[in-house]
Amino acid sequence: MLSARQIALWADRLRDISALGLHFTDSRYDRERYQAVQNVAMVMLVAATGEPVEELELLRATIFSHPTPLSVGDAAVIDDEGRILLVRRADNQKWAMPGGALEVGETPAEGVVREALEETGVEEDALPRDIDPGHVSRIPEAFRVWRGEMSAFFDK
Repeated sequence: MLSARQIALWADRLRDISALGLHFTDSRYDRERYQAVQNVAMVMLVAATGEPVEELELLRATIFSHPTPLSVGDAAVIDDEGRILLVRRADNQKWAMPGGALEVGETPAEGVVREALEETGVEEDALPRDIDPGHVSRIPEAFRVWRGEMSAFFDK
């Protein structure tokens, strides 16, 4: 049987998906669909908490209407020879460590592993010249962690 905590986590993920969708869409059809997702999240939250729907309905204009603030992470994948895995970003065509936004309920470690798996397919090779400016300082830090000179900044 599913736990109330698991149902509440799913409800929060659906809440976040619906809030992001409602924030970015201009389509009437999509708005109706995201509102339907929001309604399902609300019913799930009622089931998980036992709170009356009227009490949780008050959250629709505040908590349910705002996407979760974005937390992001980068994966430093370094092989035994000291080579680091990089991906070419789609937005600026620069090289960067794989990474991106964490999902609701994900730990930083889980998120960067997922992002690295989603974004890989790029061969490990020498560092290119056109590295994304935001990663120029992160890559040396990743090597210091890999060599044991400093600790990682997120959960293990």
